[in-house]
Amino acid sequence: MAGLGLGSVFLCSLLLRKRLIPRFFAVWGLAGYAVSAAGAVLELLGFAGLGMVFTVPGGLFELFFGIWLLAEKSPLTTPAAVPADKVAVP
Repeated sequence: MAGLGLGSVFLCSLLLRKRLIPRFFAVWGLAGYAVSAAGAVLELLGFAGLGMVFTVPGGLFELFFGIWLLAEKSPLTTPAAVPADKVAVP
């Protein structure tokens, strides 16, 4: 889980720099996964139960980010406008 948290921090920082998602989601992901990685390290050091509590912000980010991706209208999901002279008539 510590490796997943650290890798996801780098992913969210890339998403933030390239502005592929709203800034709010990217910052939430950065913070959530940093806390998750810290919780995993604390779990390895013997602080039982903290790892699970610290995964909540990252888990909520994944849930809301997935919903946002499904609801987002992108050029890949919206039909392209076809000029009238290019429409094939059967």
